[in-house]
Amino acid sequence: MHDDVHGTAVVVLSAAIVACRQVGIELREATVGQLGLGAAGFGIAGLMVDGGVDRVLASDPDEEAHDRAREKGIEIREASEVMAKADVVVATTGWPGLIEPDMVREGQVIRP
Repeated sequence: MHDDVHGTAVVVLSAAIVACRQVGIELREATVGQLGLGAAGFGIAGLMVDGGVDRVLASDPDEEAHDRAREKGIEIREASEVMAKADVVVATTGWPGLIEPDMVREGQVIRP
């Protein structure tokens, strides 16, 4: 068990389930966006795929993270596209100011 990968992923998945219920989204049918594919981000995105989420999009500037994510069934996109298409967005990145208020849609779930 790796705390950043597994522990964080389980907690975020649980929080996403609760948040989706509050806004009327079925998580399995949602598009989930992951900003950042470090240890925690990859763990979260991977658990979303393993948990049956229909579509997981991710953005990370590190090209090496892309191949590992694709092998897991995670689609690589630009951050702006992740924000535009995802019903649920999880941000595990140190990019300050990455999510601007005008990028957030009504009913979209954002999990920092």
